[in-house]
Amino acid sequence: MIHFVHSTLTNAHRYTNWTRPTDPTLQPEIIPDPVVIKGGANLATSPESNMGRRTPRSVVTQVTDKQLEYLRANKVFNRHEKQERIFVLSSKENSEKVARDMNPKDAAAPLTPSDPHFNKPETEEGDKPLRARIKDTVSNAVSRLSGGSNDDSDGE
Repeated sequence: MIHFVHSTLTNAHRYTNWTRPTDPTLQPEIIPDPVVIKGGANLATSPESNMGRRTPRSVVTQVTDKQLEYLRANKVFNRHEKQERIFVLSSKENSEKVARDMNPKDAAAPLTPSDPHFNKPETEEGDKPLRARIKDTVSNAVSRLSGGSNDDSDGE
């Protein structure tokens, strides 16, 4: 049977299981056939990219029964599933609803205009909106690299 693993993780993950040797002097060995679950949720990608079938907030990877059994034996996969960053369905149905009900982002997701601090207004302390701070930082770096003057360099 085919299963559909929905992921809201920004990066792809290779879930690898290990054997624990009885002799502590031996190294653990990889159990063959690790499973890769595609990432790329919350990233701008083209439909031609190799990022799996996209839903608005998740990326879908198809896995077999054997692969799902391998994944269920993996602690990291189970943690991602518990955090609602991964969800497994046994049919194509409801992929839109699944994506809506999942945890939308992980820490690696880039900032978007929908993030609360993206266009934060200036405050009395003179904080600039994030976009303006990024622009200033890039401008200062380019200026330093090109040998130009930099007003914010504190005389360095």
